Amino acid sequence: MAHYAVDCWDAELLISYGWIECVGCADRSAYDLTVHSKETGTPLTVKEYLPEPFEITEWKVSLEVKLLGPRFKGDAKKIEAAVRALDQETLETLAAELAEKALISVATAQILTGGSTTTELTAEICSIKKITRVENMPM
Repeated sequence: MAHYAVDCWDAELLISYGWIECVGCADRSAYDLTVHSKETGTPLTVKEYLPEPFEITEWKVSLEVKLLGPRFKGDAKKIEAAVRALDQETLETLAAELAEKALISVATAQILTGGSTTTELTAEICSIKKITRVENMPM
C-alpha cells in the first residue's frame, strides 16, 4: 500500500521469473492539499461564483421510507428507484393527481412481487412539491 493512499491498484505480469509488479496506481485523493490546509488553516478549495445568483424552480419528490419499506418489503427499493427517476413533467402531472386523489400510480422498470410493473402510492408515503432554490455557483 502506497504511503497516504486512499486505495491502491497493482498491475502484475507473469514472466519466466514469476509475478512482477509493472504498474502501481495509488489514489491519494488530494492528501497533500488536505494536510497542508489543516496545518496552515488556509482552505485550498476553488469556488467560482456567478455574477448574479439565479433561481431554479423544480418539482421535488419525498418518500416516507419508514412507511415504504414495511408496506412494499422487497419491492421498496425498486419503487424508490422508479420514483427518483421520474422527470419534471411527470412529477408535475403526478403532483396534481396526488393533490386531487391522494393516490398516484407509478410504473417501475422492474417486475414487482406479483408480476406487476406498476404500483400505487398514497399521499402518506409520497409527496411532490414545487420548490425554488437559489444557485450562486455554476452547476
